[in-house]
Amino acid sequence: MEKKRILIVDDAFFQLEVLKELLENKADTNLEVEIASDFQGVSKVLLKKDCDYIIVDYLLGSIGTGVELKARVQNNLDTNAKWVMMSTLNAEALAEQHHTDGFSGFIQKADCQKIAQDLKALIFA
Repeated sequence: MEKKRILIVDDAFFQLEVLKELLENKADTNLEVEIASDFQGVSKVLLKKDCDYIIVDYLLGSIGTGVELKARVQNNLDTNAKWVMMSTLNAEALAEQHHTDGFSGFIQKADCQKIAQDLKALIFA
């Protein structure tokens, strides 16, 4: 089975590194994980090779929201990736909003272990 390729986008670089390590270093995980913190990073990854999933934080600091980043990517780059939103904010409100904004899933940011577990469940469901 070919590895699923995912891109995680967050402005919290330490959390990106921890998530990447958690997801890639599990023996039962068939994932190739890329990380980015802004549009330039996303462009670099997607121009190299498309991803199966793009997991994006709702709040991305100075670059805006994950919804805005998704729109910019879709207007400027060619990707067939499914988009998943993650956030520490009000899970109920964002979990409903993510469908309206064209996201295929929502993950509540708790701790990195929980995020990794939720991502694997979503991707390999």
